[in-house]
Amino acid sequence: MKKSKIDTIPVYLLYIGTWSYYYDYPAIKVGRHNFKYTEVFLMSQESYDMLWNLDTGITIIPINTHNSFGELGDYTNGRYDADDNTERDLLIEMNNEKYLTGDRTVCRWHIKKEADGKIRFHPPAAKDIFRTFKPDFNESYYEVTQATFNKLMIK
Repeated sequence: MKKSKIDTIPVYLLYIGTWSYYYDYPAIKVGRHNFKYTEVFLMSQESYDMLWNLDTGITIIPINTHNSFGELGDYTNGRYDADDNTERDLLIEMNNEKYLTGDRTVCRWHIKKEADGKIRFHPPAAKDIFRTFKPDFNESYYEVTQATFNKLMIK
């Protein structure tokens, strides 16, 4: 988690490292290549504050926008072309006040605080995916202690 500003407005950036892969020949799944990229989710001050006032049960944190940097590319016909998509490019692109105005909630982050203090969550999901993605905290989730979750807090 990092704190930044868009003009004079404080914003918070949640960084999530992700592994993915592509194939040289996707139809027959031959020539697998693994790569890492980072997703960055931008939150307003209000959304960030919600992280520290979780009630027992499910809290939905609105995310204003998100983007990715790292080894992303073109998967057309199994071909992979590395992008020059750097963290700096991403932050310049995201440094726009339009992301904090109007109805800019593009993702939702589902977090469930249990009575015993454990925090369960699903990664932030895009709003269009949310219509079909219904998080089921009975079947799958990530779980951390409150102390581990608090490491996201910027002091």
